Amino acid sequence: MTDALGNEITVGNTYGYSRNKSGLNMIKLGVAVEVKKTGIVALKIDKSFVSVYNEKPELEKHTKNQKINVKSFMLFPI
Repeated sequence: MTDALGNEITVGNTYGYSRNKSGLNMIKLGVAVEVKKTGIVALKIDKSFVSVYNEKPELEKHTKNQKINVKSFMLFPI
C-alpha cells in the first residue's frame, strides 16, 4: 500500500492526516502498526489536534495510544 505521495507504507513509521467536516478540523499523527490488504492502515495515535473553522488547532487530551484505521492514500509521512 502507498501513502498520499506514492511511497510504500512502512510499519513503525510516523504518518499524519487531516480532515475537515462542516468546519470541524481534525489532525491526527501516529505510528503505523498494521497494513491491511484492503488498503487500510491501523495507526496508533501519538498526537491529535482539533479546531473549529479558522481557529488555532488545540491538542486533544485522552487520544494518545488510541488506534484508528485510515485509508492509506490519505496518509502523509511525518
